[in-house]
Amino acid sequence: MKLDSNGNFLWAKSFKTNHQVIGCTIKTDKYGDVYTSGFFNGEVDFDPGPGIYNLGSFLLPLTYNIFISKLDSNGDYVWTLDFGKYTHYGWYPDNSFFLDKSNNLYLIGCFNISGDFDPGPDTFNLIVPIQSYDIVDIFVLKLSQCQASADTLKVSTCHSYTWFDGKTYTKSTDTAKYIIENKAGCDSIITLNLTILKPDSTTVYHEACKNYEWKGNTLAQSGIYQYDTLNVQGCDSTVLLNLTITKPDTISISYATCDSYIWHNYQYEQSGIYFFDTISTRGCDSTVMLNLTINDSKKSESFQTSCDSYLWNGNTYTQSGIYQYKTQTISGCDSTITLNLTINKSNNIALSQSACDSYTWNGNNYDQSGSYTYQTINSAGCDSMVTINLIITDHIERSDTINICEGDSIKIFGNWIAKEGEISEIFTSSAGCDSIQTYNISVRPLPSGQIAGRICEGDSVYIIDRWFDTPGTFTVKKPILPVATA
Repeated sequence: MKLDSNGNFLWAKSFKTNHQVIGCTIKTDKYGDVYTSGFFNGEVDFDPGPGIYNLGSFLLPLTYNIFISKLDSNGDYVWTLDFGKYTHYGWYPDNSFFLDKSNNLYLIGCFNISGDFDPGPDTFNLIVPIQSYDIVDIFVLKLSQCQASADTLKVSTCHSYTWFDGKTYTKSTDTAKYIIENKAGCDSIITLNLTILKPDSTTVYHEACKNYEWKGNTLAQSGIYQYDTLNVQGCDSTVLLNLTITKPDTISISYATCDSYIWHNYQYEQSGIYFFDTISTRGCDSTVMLNLTINDSKKSESFQTSCDSYLWNGNTYTQSGIYQYKTQTISGCDSTITLNLTINKSNNIALSQSACDSYTWNGNNYDQSGSYTYQTINSAGCDSMVTINLIITDHIERSDTINICEGDSIKIFGNWIAKEGEISEIFTSSAGCDSIQTYNISVRPLPSGQIAGRICEGDSVYIIDRWFDTPGTFTVKKPILPVATA
């Protein structure tokens, strides 16, 4: 853990292990780097950050190694060394770790059996003379911590480059290294990051209308043109212009629609060929030719007359009226059909008729009362059944005899009849039929008689209808009044 001079927390670090890590000494150098030393067993990750740096082995939990770990002033991991490997027991007392002015490390401690005290790839074993776990020996260790430096020299040049090592490089490289001694007497490694710039060639693609001005030239044809120059690094550079000269074009489109079409803010209602001048996507003049077909929506009207019902587009109509059906034409436009429908009814007609003797109806003669039917077509052209209830009435003939006395008369049919004979008259009966009335007139002779009488001279007598005052024989007829009227 690190605190500032006021005791404020700066950072804290820890090692990661599933065994033991025992710290004994902590030191700092003139750079503020932090050194810790101690001993451990098993396997330990000495990188307190996100990285991993494992030392030891979880397979040897009973052997102890000595370690020295270095962190920078920010607590970031720098390195860790371990030595005294595979000793049964290695340790040292507190404050037995020192740094000199050159940052060399000194360490004193104890071990038993044996151990490798070279933390590098080489081996330097120390062995206790008497091999016993109860006997320990003392070790003194010095480690050099020369601050080697590294730097990278970046060079960009054309064609080739000759470096400190006397070699001439013609290809780019970042692996060439040159070691010199720095001010501290430690190695300073310089890495050459060399970029060999070759003559380059750049291809530029351009589209223009009619012509194009490039590098002082007017180009009117499509093609590839070359221009030689120096690039920004001072190397040869060739620029290739891939030029496309676009001429004014004409585009033809065909379109079909219903009733009208709005094209570039103008409404067209007639089929035809129309033009529109514009600028193409390349910025050049362009003429668009529209081949327009205007299909009209259709409205049609149908007048139909039918009897009783009418089937139209899947619907059965029984009433007169105006009906509409909407569909589409073969060109996909709206079509409205209006049906003006008249429904005429088939009818049954009943007639009553009276006739005398016989009745002729629809070509047939009927002489008997009864109900008769006739199938026909009415004035609307629909089926019609006519039923006639017929009453046949026979005509009347009657003859009567009338007797009158001679000299009498009788009024028959408006005339006075005094003679024998037959008289007839035709009448219309209450049923409307002809009726013949005949009268046979019979005249009977009058009865006669004699009256004898005497009167005195100068007297008179009234007989029948007159006065008599002279003697004689007289015939007097008694007037007869009309006795009947037929």
